[in-house]
Amino acid sequence: MGRQPAARHRPVRRALTPLGAPSNERNGSMTKKKVLIISSSLRPNSNSHALCEEVAKGVEAAGGEAQLVRLLGKKINFCTGCYACRPSHRCVQQDDANAICRAICEADAVVFGTPVYYFTICAQLKAVLDRSVQFWPEPKGKPYYVVATMAENASFAHVLSAIQGYMDCFDGARIAGSVLATEVYEPGAVKSTKFMQEAFALGKAIMQEVSK
Repeated sequence: MGRQPAARHRPVRRALTPLGAPSNERNGSMTKKKVLIISSSLRPNSNSHALCEEVAKGVEAAGGEAQLVRLLGKKINFCTGCYACRPSHRCVQQDDANAICRAICEADAVVFGTPVYYFTICAQLKAVLDRSVQFWPEPKGKPYYVVATMAENASFAHVLSAIQGYMDCFDGARIAGSVLATEVYEPGAVKSTKFMQEAFALGKAIMQEVSK
C-alpha cells in the first residue's frame, strides 16, 4: 500500500510485563524503555518463539521493559479494506489485533518474530501488519528488528523485503537489526545453536539503540 493511510498495533503471550502497563515505569531514576516483541509462530516448541524469548531476556538484562506477545491463541481477523477506521483510528472488528497494533505505536522499539514460509513472513504476522492501518500515520520514527527461522540454508531477502515494505509506509521507520536462523526445522532445534546467543545479544543491542 505505498505511502497511504496505514496503521499500528499492540499485545502479549509470555508477558514479562503486563500488556498495557505504562511505558514510563521507573527503574530507579530512569524511565524504562519499552520493547515490544511479536512472536507470530503458531507451532508448539517454535524455533522463532524460542529466539523471541531470548531477545526479551537480553532486553531485560540491559534494563529495559520487554513485552512479549505471542500470536498463538489470539484472534486476529483479516483487514477488509473498509476504512471505517479512518475518522476515529478504531477498527470496527473486535479482536486481539487492535491491542497489538496499539502496542506497536506505544513501544520504543518493535521486534517481529516469524517462521519463514515459502521464503517470506507467515500469514498471521502479515495479518497484524495489515490491521495496523487503523493507526496510520503511526507508528513512525522508531527502530524495528526481525527474528526469523527457516529450515533451509537460503536467502532471507523476501522476508526482509516484506518487512521493509511495511517500514516504507512510516516516516523514520527502519530495520535496525536482525537474527536470521537457518537450518532449524525440527521443533526446538534452534535451542542448541549459536542463534540463541545472537538473539540475547540483539536484545541488549536494542536497548543501546533506544537509549541513545
